[in-house]
Amino acid sequence: MLAAGLNLAIPLIDQPGLEPEDDPRGTVERLAHATCDVAIVGHEPHLGTLAALLLHGPQPPAPFIFKKAAVLALEERSGRWLVRWHVSPELLKSPGVDQ
Repeated sequence: MLAAGLNLAIPLIDQPGLEPEDDPRGTVERLAHATCDVAIVGHEPHLGTLAALLLHGPQPPAPFIFKKAAVLALEERSGRWLVRWHVSPELLKSPGVDQ
């Protein structure tokens, strides 16, 4: 849905290790070897723990908490991950419109 909504012609690749209870350290390792931009779609608590690991290292504070349909953009610079932006679904609602 993300690729279609943004009108992107990109390959969608199903990867193991993105289930809610999977250990996100495997995803961190795969990202270390990525040679292009990557969008990861998954569920909690995996995504929140993954974001915390990328941003804070192996002893992270409480993980990010993602609401359904939230998007977090991270960028790796010089070996460190930084938050570029974060959008929660309620930010996309029009005032006075029930969705």
